[in-house]
Amino acid sequence: MHWIALCVLFGLTVGYLFIGAAVFRTLESDNQKDSKAVSRENVQRFLENNTCVSPADLETLIRRVVEAYEQGALTTNSTEAVDTWNLWSSFFFSATVVTTIGYGHISPSTLGGRVFFIFYAIFGIPLVGIFLTGIGQNLFTPIKKLRNRPSNKWIKALISVTVGIVGMGLLIFLPALGFHNFEEWSYTEAVYYAVVTLTTVGFGDFVPGQEDKSYRAGYQILTIVWIFVGLSWLAILLTDLGDIFKEKIEQQSDRTPRRRSRYSTSSKEFDAIRNKKDTNSKA
Repeated sequence: MHWIALCVLFGLTVGYLFIGAAVFRTLESDNQKDSKAVSRENVQRFLENNTCVSPADLETLIRRVVEAYEQGALTTNSTEAVDTWNLWSSFFFSATVVTTIGYGHISPSTLGGRVFFIFYAIFGIPLVGIFLTGIGQNLFTPIKKLRNRPSNKWIKALISVTVGIVGMGLLIFLPALGFHNFEEWSYTEAVYYAVVTLTTVGFGDFVPGQEDKSYRAGYQILTIVWIFVGLSWLAILLTDLGDIFKEKIEQQSDRTPRRRSRYSTSSKEFDAIRNKKDTNSKA
């Protein structure tokens, strides 16, 4: 890529990041302040109603509860957390590792688990990346044939963009209906989760299949299949759009030398004609 185009993309990227920072700060900062205020009020109210508990003891208890919650092991006198390390939950976690989604709802807490994760991720991510590319290529082959039929380059680009948008729409909005029904999320939350997942951002604020239900294992497997298909489609789509962009740049760069050679040839012909006229005039 030409350095000028690279500089332009760098400027656009930095500007895009600043726009995102400004918008997210505007939308989220007040809510965070309100949440802090409510949390502080709840702690103060609890200490006022339970004078036998010291602030230090309460803070220690809260920290331990948060740690247990982050490990998926929160248990009280009346509730007990779902087993997050059974076979199918571990299978789902492994899928989030090799697809780089990493929801963060559970993570290895033992030394052995963390050491194994290092090697598992290093070898698993490239393996699954190759596998997803293969799936994407097979999915995109008939569409690529359709796109290459017209001779007009703008029609080809239009077909690629249209197919990409329709495909991603189907992979986001249709599964969101299922998440909306099974998880009892709002449809907006379900669409949000689908986008967070297929972009591999994986915040972990919404994770499917966390409730202990009879269909939990099958539901998690179907979710993994959807993730693999969606990531494959997104990867091959980005590759295709990148190829189109690269082709445009190469065509533009090829035109520049031709123009220069055309101008240089014209100037040489002009010099030859002028020298011929000078010779004839001297004669």
